[in-house]
Amino acid sequence: MINKQILEELSAQIATLLPKAEAAGEDAKQLLHSAISKTFERLDLVTREDFDAQRIALQRAQERITQLEEALGKLEKEMEQ
Repeated sequence: MINKQILEELSAQIATLLPKAEAAGEDAKQLLHSAISKTFERLDLVTREDFDAQRIALQRAQERITQLEEALGKLEKEMEQ
């Protein structure tokens, strides 16, 4: 779901902000990375690419619904005559 590079960068930034974490070295970075990953998994986030793909699909579906509603309206008018 979430880009691993983003998690690693975020973990590295947090580790540099916390002197004790930086002193503890790689173990602290791995611990932070794990904690952040678990948090993001619980949030059920989606990537920007997935979000944009769903937005485009929704727009297409809405356009198709509009077309079908117009066609249905024309058919109803024809049947009334």
